[in-house]
Amino acid sequence: CLKLETPPEIEHIIDFKSAKEAFLMGMRDLGSALDFFVLDGFVTEHIKILQEMSQLWKELAKIELDPARRAKMHKRRINLLKTPLHDISQSAYRQEFQQLC
Repeated sequence: CLKLETPPEIEHIIDFKSAKEAFLMGMRDLGSALDFFVLDGFVTEHIKILQEMSQLWKELAKIELDPARRAKMHKRRINLLKTPLHDISQSAYRQEFQQLC
């Protein structure tokens, strides 16, 4: 049974620490959504959630000052988005496949 909760108010993000807190909340909630919208049965929804997770990594990387850590964040984005490529039918999910490539 899904329980919908009112999301907490997020103060202005002024530094990396506050950005990371917002990032972790978002990743936690998207992870819960992935648990429900599994790839086998909810392909489109699952991929949209992965894209949202990738976007969170992208936004966090924008304010990371260390180039090495920023590169690792982008690598995580790539790995996150390429995961379902091997598990979905390219012909049945052509648009989703193209978005991930």
